Amino acid sequence: MSGPAADLPPPLPGGQAANPYAAPTASGAARAAPHGDGTAGPGLVRHVMPVAILMIVQGSLELVMTVMFVALTVAVPFMFPEGGMARELGAGPPPAMFRSWMMAIYGVMGAGGLIAGVLHVTAGIFGLRFRRRRLGVVALIVGMASATTIYCFPTAVGLAIYGMITYFNPAVVAAFALGDAGVPAADIRGRFGG
Repeated sequence: MSGPAADLPPPLPGGQAANPYAAPTASGAARAAPHGDGTAGPGLVRHVMPVAILMIVQGSLELVMTVMFVALTVAVPFMFPEGGMARELGAGPPPAMFRSWMMAIYGVMGAGGLIAGVLHVTAGIFGLRFRRRRLGVVALIVGMASATTIYCFPTAVGLAIYGMITYFNPAVVAAFALGDAGVPAADIRGRFGG
């Protein structure tokens, strides 16, 4: 053989419909998915553990922020005592009103962090064992309350998007159903390839 046809590789087993980019197999036929339930495949089950770990980390950071805001709430009366320079200069709001506003603002910021932090940590711990998927979804949605802390909000948004994509995947729903039925997490990961 000479000419352009001599430079081409030999024909693929399986005829023209075969995928030249597929991994080679012994028989040349397409291989079935090695893991999963056979119908939906492994889905995003392998992403459940990273989401759960990220929820625990996110919640821990939100709880640290909560402690800081509670400390600031307690410290406000000592930072702005009665009288002081503002009263002497006749400038600014009355100190009592200013203190009340500052305590309320720090209190709300701390409350949002507390709610989001407790939910994230709790749902993350259960998520590691494929338990209570609905709690995880609620934690991802209500975890946006960390917007009050300002610092934790961008990561809460990213975690909510990643977590929702993962937690609403059909294979993940099936994995959590198995976990809620009492199947150990290691068996679930083995079955779904996660």
